[in-house]
Amino acid sequence: MEDVGRQIQIIKADVKDMQSSSYKANLRFSEGLVEVKKQIESSFEQLKKEKVGHPQHAALEEKVAKLELSMRDNRQILSESGGQEINAVVKRIILNMEDKIMVLEKKIDALADTKHRQERSPSPTHPEAVLRRAHNAGEEAVAMSLGEDLSEISQAVSQLRQDIVVSKVHIEEIQEQGQQNLELASRLNVLV
Repeated sequence: MEDVGRQIQIIKADVKDMQSSSYKANLRFSEGLVEVKKQIESSFEQLKKEKVGHPQHAALEEKVAKLELSMRDNRQILSESGGQEINAVVKRIILNMEDKIMVLEKKIDALADTKHRQERSPSPTHPEAVLRRAHNAGEEAVAMSLGEDLSEISQAVSQLRQDIVVSKVHIEEIQEQGQQNLELASRLNVLV
């Protein structure tokens, strides 16, 4: 019986130790639970302060949808045959302007060659020189009009190049804005 009494006391000591460790574990669990609740509540309050209102969120979603649509349209225009047609039209315009510039350069070269021949003419009273001077007055008017045409064409070419550069920059800006709005919308979806 003494053995049984000792075993009972050992079991009682073990039970007491288990109750003590169980109490401590429950106490730590309760303290941890309270701490987690506090963190969740503070995060929830912070989220309430920082979140976007429903009308603002709806407006932002609408803007993102419009930007995505316009980006899709721009990509479609540039990637499909329409984009290639636009590029082909721009190339044709540039090539036509270059052709006109070349024609004007040839005319200017011819005028310069005529002036060079005049400088070598034998005498100012020579009938050929008189005819050349009369002809030169007409050529000078033609040269002036050619010069004006040349300047107009060069201005048109430079304007077209500027328009192309501006269009490329505008497309890049739209793409960047769309990307930023998409990222913002995804963040808002996460927050909501």
